[in-house]
Amino acid sequence: MTRVQNKVPEVRVNALSRIFFALCLLSLMVWRGIGAEAAAAVEKPKPPKLVIRGLGLLDNRKLKRTIQQTYPEEKRDQPYDANFIEDSFVILRNQLQVDGFQEAVIHAELTLVDGEILELDWDGKSELEVPRPLAVRKAYFKADEGPLFHYTTFEIEGLTAIPAEQATGFFFKTDMLLKRDRNRRFSTAQLSRSLANLRQELVNLGYSEAVVALANPVEQDLATGDVHVRIKVEQGKMHHVSRVEVQFMDDAAKAVETATELKLDAPWSPIWQQDFTMSLRNEQFRLGRPDARAIMERVSSNVVDGVVQEELKAVVEPGEEVRLGEVKFEGQKKTRLSWLEKKGKIEGPLLDRLKVDAARERLSQQGVFDFVGVRYEPPTGPERDVVFELNEGKRIDFSLLAGYGSYDQFFGGAELDQYNLWGVGHNAKLRGMLSTKTANAVYTYSIPEFLTRNLSLFANADGLLRQELTFKREEIKTAIGLRKVFPVSRFQVGARYSYQFLKTQDSPDAISNDEFVRVAAIILDAQLERRDNPLAPRKGYRLYGNVEIANPVLGSQAEYELLQIGASGHVPINRSLVLHAALQHGVIFSPDPAVDIPFNKRYLNGGENSVRGYKQGGASPYNTQGQQLGAETFLLGNLELEQYLTERWSVVAFIDGVGNSADLSQYPFNEVLWSVGGGIRWNTIIGPVRAEYGYNLDPRSFDPVGTLHIAIGFPF
Repeated sequence: MTRVQNKVPEVRVNALSRIFFALCLLSLMVWRGIGAEAAAAVEKPKPPKLVIRGLGLLDNRKLKRTIQQTYPEEKRDQPYDANFIEDSFVILRNQLQVDGFQEAVIHAELTLVDGEILELDWDGKSELEVPRPLAVRKAYFKADEGPLFHYTTFEIEGLTAIPAEQATGFFFKTDMLLKRDRNRRFSTAQLSRSLANLRQELVNLGYSEAVVALANPVEQDLATGDVHVRIKVEQGKMHHVSRVEVQFMDDAAKAVETATELKLDAPWSPIWQQDFTMSLRNEQFRLGRPDARAIMERVSSNVVDGVVQEELKAVVEPGEEVRLGEVKFEGQKKTRLSWLEKKGKIEGPLLDRLKVDAARERLSQQGVFDFVGVRYEPPTGPERDVVFELNEGKRIDFSLLAGYGSYDQFFGGAELDQYNLWGVGHNAKLRGMLSTKTANAVYTYSIPEFLTRNLSLFANADGLLRQELTFKREEIKTAIGLRKVFPVSRFQVGARYSYQFLKTQDSPDAISNDEFVRVAAIILDAQLERRDNPLAPRKGYRLYGNVEIANPVLGSQAEYELLQIGASGHVPINRSLVLHAALQHGVIFSPDPAVDIPFNKRYLNGGENSVRGYKQGGASPYNTQGQQLGAETFLLGNLELEQYLTERWSVVAFIDGVGNSADLSQYPFNEVLWSVGGGIRWNTIIGPVRAEYGYNLDPRSFDPVGTLHIAIGFPF
């Protein structure tokens, strides 16, 4: 059989698309031009320069930002003074100690404003002497880390309440396959915190008299960094709550009604007591008594079968009933008062502190304010006003974007965010991305808290030019819709009306749409997110689905119905080994066989987040000429085993499979493709950076043997 070679032609941009992208680019240029013009109008002195070396690329940048934040805003353009240099030494030294470098030395080379070079060293033991006065134009710091201090031997004696491995986890990482010294790093400050945290865990379990201390002094080898630690635990007896008497008092500290007796069986701890007394106060807050207090007292303690049974008494002082006065706002500059009154509305007639807290949370969630505080005027009295203290955040944010994908390769772009438009909490985002395969621009306007809480109204415009493996797609889309979020259950649902213009070039003649097709559709989507971390999940699951219906009644030339559902799950087998799995199913069909489905809507599986033995879209059906047909129905499955080697590095082994069919009459599929492979991941704050190779078990004549993917983000 002859292998078909697909030559990828250049992307051509039609006039309408050029106008769209030119407008997006012009918006960015105008905004940047205004900023540059304003900056040129006020000539500012050149700010001093700070350089950090010796901690690694990422840690150098992180510590530099941390240190720069200590310099007052009004002095950012002035030379560094002696206080700033001292703070820099201390911050760097403290961070090195936390990282396990107890014998680190900080070297500083300071270039003064007169050109003189001043060199200083500090080991953290001798007194830090920085000459005064000082005016530094450039501060260069370099860390000489010395040996890494790490736990070589670690023992815990006398602990039975929790497993030893769990207790050890309070001191250093125990769930990594590779026992690297860095994962067992030691610092005196961290040891003290770990001892306190282990004791607090025992107290929370009911061992209120627990003692956690060093069995003997810590042994440290200053040359190698080896550390030997023995911990001794004296748990004491467990304390249980057997009975609580709740007594209400009047303003004269006299009982006002018969005490309520509650029989319980729960471990006693300060946290339990705090939660219980808080529940009693909240009951009074709801009754309009904002000064309510609750105090817990021990009545008696009896030891039964080695367990201390506690009998307690809760004394509740309700305080006076308070009426709600006015709701006021302070600190707003650009935000409209009418909008604030709507978002910060509190229902009376009594002053309910829980309703005040809920209103404060609503204001904080609008994305408008950096800080929302509250106070009462007067602080005491039968009627009080609620005053919200507001600190408005920035209204414009511009950022550059960059990334890498195996198919698109390097891509870059820019994002412009506008907040609190018109002073009523509206937001807008303009985002443009460009790679060797794709040009994309999206503008989104959103109104959070539309009509009711956690309901947002949005509208967007989206332009896309993309070179697929064997054809080009051009898409212009607009949409308006609603999205409702349920924070407690982590469920969200959305509905939108979308108006689209879709076009492809070089697609198969039988199903191509080389002229723009108008598509008007109703799109419904839902998602239940229960993963512990969407960027790098280790446990939990996610369910999602969407339905898209295009019909001439809506103003569409095309008529079709699309359904896609999926689920992913993540199960920790042990503390360092995780099983990941995902399953997706999609189908698209037209009620009228005479009406073609737009080629842009057909499913193209394969790639770094699908079947990893193929390039993006390469695991879809092809015709005999080597052209992508896309699928009208598919079933995709992923199974992956991830082994963490260290805190940040892991290796994976996976198997991906997809069943496709280019024609719905062969539902659910008539062709199955499988890939197996493995890779390595570096887990970062933006998600895993992945290098993975997928090998195709039964490739078609035109398929690759396998594909290497470099990508950022979890695959499913």
